[in-house]
Amino acid sequence: MSDIITERSNGILRVEFNKRLLKLGSIDQVKAAIRVENQAFSERVRSAEAKEALSAFLQKRPPNFAKTKTPAAAE
Repeated sequence: MSDIITERSNGILRVEFNKRLLKLGSIDQVKAAIRVENQAFSERVRSAEAKEALSAFLQKRPPNFAKTKTPAAAE
């Protein structure tokens, strides 16, 4: 009987160990994605459009993004 219990617990431990190994790769990918997202967000939050949006919100007025447009680069 104790052999059956040991076998089952070893099987459960192996399954849990395998799950942890699978999650390690996912965790690294999620952390990398979060770093990229944080970088992109911090760049956008400092933009003229973001400043205008926040100012408009605080002043309870519609945003005017026309003044934040930058001229398109000549091709």
